[in-house]
Amino acid sequence: MTRLAKAGAAAPTLHDLPRPGARFDAPGLNFGGAGPITLAQSFRAIWPTPNDSEAPLKFAGALMAALLLAAAPFQINDLKNRTHANDPDVRRLDPLADQAVEPPSTTLAEGDRAPDFSYLSEEGRWLHLHDLLEAGGVLLAFAPSEEQLAVLQREREALLDLGIVPVAVLDRSARFARAVRTRLGLEYPIIPDMRGVVAGQFNVLSTATQHSAPAWFVVDRRGTVMGLGRGELPADGFPGLAAKAIGAPPPGAAVSTGGR
Repeated sequence: MTRLAKAGAAAPTLHDLPRPGARFDAPGLNFGGAGPITLAQSFRAIWPTPNDSEAPLKFAGALMAALLLAAAPFQINDLKNRTHANDPDVRRLDPLADQAVEPPSTTLAEGDRAPDFSYLSEEGRWLHLHDLLEAGGVLLAFAPSEEQLAVLQREREALLDLGIVPVAVLDRSARFARAVRTRLGLEYPIIPDMRGVVAGQFNVLSTATQHSAPAWFVVDRRGTVMGLGRGELPADGFPGLAAKAIGAPPPGAAVSTGGR
């Protein structure tokens, strides 16, 4: 860096800086015939400061900032040009990079198509409602109490016999969801929805608290809402609700063969 870089030459790096006490020629600067000058002297001549003893440090700091600012746009553009699907650096810097745009909130009725919401699984992957529906219909239970979570676990087998998978949507954190699953021994999907994104799409957010209000929805494997209830969850009897919604006989009901 003892002379100005020629056109087309590589830009200097921080390793090319002379040490503060080194002497060098400064073409184009007139110091009264003093000959080679130090970095500190050149800095004082170009940018005087109240405390000359700090000049070399300020010069080096300013040059370092300039080099970092010059490099930043290339790094940002390079990051933007990478694809989210195959670049782990992008996913690490932007944890929502793979999340799809959420469907808008709507007041659902029987026969409507359920919002294909997305959620972060315990494995750290973004999944959607249609992923849950691959195993069959679902019973979405919003804001259940711990007692109702335990009831869903006890009635899980009866629901599965109907082709319905119970799914609890909690307005709590993922850490809480994992803890309650372990403590209660739950064997069905638990979706943390602390920000109310999923609850908002099903229009079950309380206007007073902005938290999810208790509600349930039965969605068949085509994504159609077959039954729903807002305002409360039953103390038990989820299989009966699901059976009625899909038009199946209640669990335990005798099946008529048509004979006498």
